[in-house]
Amino acid sequence: MIDSLHLKQNRLACLSKQKKLGQEIDCKNSANIADTLEHMPVHSILKNDNRFIKNHLENQLDNERPEIRFYKSRLQARATFFQTHFPGKLSYAVKANSAECVLKTLNEFGLSHYDVASLVEMRQVHSINPDAILHYHNPIRSRTEITAAYQLYNCRRFVVDSLSEFQKLHDTLSGCDGFSPPNIQLAVRFAMPKHEDSVQDFSKKFGADLHEAEAILKLARTMDYVLGITFHVGSQCLSPEAYEKHITACHKISSRAEVELSFINVGGGFPALYQSTEYEDIKSNEDQLINFFHTIRQVKQRFFNTGVKFECEPGRALIAPAFSLLTTIKTVREENRELYLNDGIYGGLMEAYQFKDLTPIYRFIGEASENPMISCDSRCAEDEWTIYGPTCDPCDVLPLPMRLPSFIHEGDKIEFLGVGAYSLATSTRFNGYGDLKLIECE
Repeated sequence: MIDSLHLKQNRLACLSKQKKLGQEIDCKNSANIADTLEHMPVHSILKNDNRFIKNHLENQLDNERPEIRFYKSRLQARATFFQTHFPGKLSYAVKANSAECVLKTLNEFGLSHYDVASLVEMRQVHSINPDAILHYHNPIRSRTEITAAYQLYNCRRFVVDSLSEFQKLHDTLSGCDGFSPPNIQLAVRFAMPKHEDSVQDFSKKFGADLHEAEAILKLARTMDYVLGITFHVGSQCLSPEAYEKHITACHKISSRAEVELSFINVGGGFPALYQSTEYEDIKSNEDQLINFFHTIRQVKQRFFNTGVKFECEPGRALIAPAFSLLTTIKTVREENRELYLNDGIYGGLMEAYQFKDLTPIYRFIGEASENPMISCDSRCAEDEWTIYGPTCDPCDVLPLPMRLPSFIHEGDKIEFLGVGAYSLATSTRFNGYGDLKLIECE
């Protein structure tokens, strides 16, 4: 026989927790809960038991989600650094991370220029700042997208990398109300042969060769467009000389085309911190970036007068330091030195799978260990572990082993640092995983 008083006392705590979760109950305080239980038949309490269990489990499962942590002050500091040291205008490549908290922080910082690749990104930016200046620097667009960018989002900067796409752009804009070429900034994008200084090459998919870029500039000049040149040296570029070569090519192209440039956009490609870099902290990475900016300033002064404005549009280098990913170890297979995390390549770690050189720096946090909490990075580790994600795909594994302590327990944490770029942006819901909990920190 059920002890009704004992059962009611056990349910008192459950009802209190339920109230905190915002569930609808007839009680407004503990006294009311006790009074309700006093008059509630035992069978009614049993009937509601599944609901209490469900709420409790949902709360536990929510706490077990991988956490993507945003540090607002780090983004503010990084934006200040770029704005202070880069010899020109700062723009942000929204594709790297379009989270609302990111766009709001940059807007509060005072950033007014944004590199956008789609109408969705335009809408995201304009929802925060309707007066933001948009650079539509994706050369692949439909005519409808061109029209919508111009008419709905007041976009007046477009990029082209072929004569056919320039003609399509001109024909489409000509049908828009109020169109006038002198009010449109045209960025001609060119590409140079692939080099080995960047992790990811952009030259194959985008960019005219130097001769076609020259031809586009000559034609656009006859139509009175405001002219500029842009390029992308490749993602996670480690060589300042790559920028020097591309800016030198800008001078060659514009001289042959006999046009006066209004701007040169050097794109992104600036490096962030990863395991593959020789730089160990943000300060040393800033020293690295200053070398890039110094090279850009020198070649700018060599070839271009003060009337040519320089721009950069970093994504990775600006946003990467502002996020970390906190994962939990779900399963430990000590005999094989294998760990299974609650996030993987279908969540916040896609880039690590695609490019080994973009494997994040990490630290181990021994929360579940019987020992006092310890925190260490790969330099104080003992063993190499293979790291799997939580999905059923055997490809859901990091390409490089991680050096970690030998005394690892289920429930311990691994925090991946500097994952602000292309983590949230590429996260999927494969197998129902990849649902990152965004935590905003100061």
